[in-house]
Amino acid sequence: EDAVWRVMHPSYATEAYWRRLQDAKVSWIRDHALVWHMLFSMVDIFPSGDAITAMDLPDQRSGEHYWMKDHAAPGSPGWCPGSELVPSLFEPICEAEILRDAILDKVAESGISSGDLNIAYDFKSGVMMKPGQSSTTYFWVKGTPAAQDSLRLAGMDASGNLCFHITSRSVSLFRRGLFGENSTHERLSSDEAISTLELSFPDVHVSGSSEASGAWTFFALSIDAQQQKFTFAIDEYLKEQHLPGLKEGEWGCNSLSVILNVGIEVTVAPIYVSEFSLLPGSIQELYLSTQSTHKHMLGPEISHIDRIEKFDLPRRRFTSPVVGIAKSLRYSGSSASGECAVSAGLSANLVETKKDICKHPYTCTFDDDIIDVPCQQDNATLGDRFFGHTAKKYHGLDYFPDFAWSLENEFVVRDSLTLIPEFDYINRDTSKVTLLLPFYATQTKVAGIMEMSMDFSSPRISADITFYNTKILSPEELREWEALMVACIAVAVLLVLLALPAAIQETKSLIRYARNKSTEFGSTMVSRMISRIPSDNRIFSFSNPSLYSLDTTQPDLLDVLSFLGLTIFLIVEIVVMRDLNDRIQYDFSQVAGKDWGDETTLFDEKIDLFLEKIQDAEYCMDMQSNMKMASFVILIFLGLRMIVFMKVHPRLAAIAKTFEIIATEMVNFLFSFGIIFFFLAFTAHMKFGNEIEAFSTLRDALLTQFVVLLAVDLPPFGSDTLLTLYVARFASVWLGYPSHTLCGKLCCPLRFGAVELLPCHCGEWIYESTRTST
Repeated sequence: EDAVWRVMHPSYATEAYWRRLQDAKVSWIRDHALVWHMLFSMVDIFPSGDAITAMDLPDQRSGEHYWMKDHAAPGSPGWCPGSELVPSLFEPICEAEILRDAILDKVAESGISSGDLNIAYDFKSGVMMKPGQSSTTYFWVKGTPAAQDSLRLAGMDASGNLCFHITSRSVSLFRRGLFGENSTHERLSSDEAISTLELSFPDVHVSGSSEASGAWTFFALSIDAQQQKFTFAIDEYLKEQHLPGLKEGEWGCNSLSVILNVGIEVTVAPIYVSEFSLLPGSIQELYLSTQSTHKHMLGPEISHIDRIEKFDLPRRRFTSPVVGIAKSLRYSGSSASGECAVSAGLSANLVETKKDICKHPYTCTFDDDIIDVPCQQDNATLGDRFFGHTAKKYHGLDYFPDFAWSLENEFVVRDSLTLIPEFDYINRDTSKVTLLLPFYATQTKVAGIMEMSMDFSSPRISADITFYNTKILSPEELREWEALMVACIAVAVLLVLLALPAAIQETKSLIRYARNKSTEFGSTMVSRMISRIPSDNRIFSFSNPSLYSLDTTQPDLLDVLSFLGLTIFLIVEIVVMRDLNDRIQYDFSQVAGKDWGDETTLFDEKIDLFLEKIQDAEYCMDMQSNMKMASFVILIFLGLRMIVFMKVHPRLAAIAKTFEIIATEMVNFLFSFGIIFFFLAFTAHMKFGNEIEAFSTLRDALLTQFVVLLAVDLPPFGSDTLLTLYVARFASVWLGYPSHTLCGKLCCPLRFGAVELLPCHCGEWIYESTRTST
């Protein structure tokens, strides 16, 4: 420290230095006094009537004042101390305290105490500006377009004394005890009671003038009690004034405790106060050193008073046709961590590693159980609680449910533990995470449930998304659908009645044929029944019976049975679909109408309701999906039956004849090609399953080969020689085998049907088809 001072001050610690120091009769400044107290910590808007108070003062309530008498009415005798002495100086202070009462009333309506309104940071009473003590105060102010003398800040204590009064041009100091119990103002004139120092400079530097609007202005007040003078500075302009009695504590206040904005609203940077004075040169150095920072400083758009004011939260209508009717629900499934032998070996290795890391001279504070790897037999769930919740059953598995909004927080407190979702929600025991999102499309009335799962049980994390959706029918739409079903039932019954006589005749023929062949068993009887004479077999027969009877060329018995089953199915569908539609509508109304953020409802009750309604809705949607699948199968059967029916006339039987001719070859091809297809997929899965996602499972390998068949979308095999050979082999099998097998069997009947698809030579089959049709 001495070396530094010797460089900064060449005469430091010399004989002449100590002699001058002794002659000056000075005292050392306390170390803690060489500190700047930052009264508040950020740039803020300072409205008129707002105050910054010491943090150790009690909360102020409306009607309690620091300068005026408490609950004094404006205009009443003695309502404003000092107004009879200098009205233009003291009445604005009293009016500002009345505005302060209005601010406190507004804050109280918002349910906030005046202590929460205070923005004080390093502000304590009894420390700064004590009687007979030097001090320095400086701050920066950003003015607004207003009249001259827009800035008015008054500093005071809690005992009715003014520490200072700063305006845009001047500063005033007041005698201590001027208006207290031992008031001296009646014996003193205004010049004796108040010392005012006013600066003269061009109007462009006046804070609040139209030219200086929006500019930052520097203010500083330094009180030197030892020299009994004070200095006031605005930007680069400053002035000193001698004031006897400063050293004796006759001027100022007991201690700075309150700073009140007496003027208009201004933006103020943090106010700094010290317990030492500054020379004029030091004040200028302070101005220049802080100028670059404050000239470009921004402030808030509204004051801290307006920021705590209650305001209406704007609510907008839904702009999307699809609306999430409930918050997403997230599940975490946990299971045992794997083979116990592997877990035990890993734990032992971690323990040994800890011993190596923590040996002398180092030591470790964490326990052994932190590095232990748990293992449970039979894949049992680890623990009955996770993340503060108990397990719930969903699709037969144990899950730990949680609302997704709670996981957006940085931490949550549950079970007396502080949990951090980012690190604690997915741990080493998590095997699966499922996200449930119910949706409802307001325009189309389609209700849906999205179930997204992330499976962590295998080294390769897999994702799966399942959608359940259905249209909720309105009463009018339900009646229209039921009317259509009734019409379909009527058509099915009509077809049964039309085919019933021929079916009876066909049944009699089958019974006679069965009696004649009663001695034949097994496959022989079945094959002969399928290939019986035209009068008995109507499914694959195309020639007319030799004798006229009610037994037609169509499979009438099969038609009667099929349409009877279709009639029963349609009747059941009408009854079941109405019930399913009502249940889904009720489930989604319950989910949509529930306030999931209600704090009066227990979490388990919310989850039980959510799971009950979602699982019931999923069951109903599965039932509807199964009904649709049955309808799909029925429609496919009716389409095939329509093709068979077209054989009533030779010119309508082109498609039926085509399938009839190639049926045997097609079955043989599908059998042989299916074996090769499965073998190649299994080979690709065994070799490339751990390397390429497209072959990771046997199902994916089969699907990848099928995509290659349809779109020639080859997997990215790159420079892998074995994968290249596999793809080449598969392509050769696909391009070579089917074309040679089906060329002669498929192209000729299609060319016979006036459609040429394959450029191959089929003279023999053209002749055969022509001869047959002739």
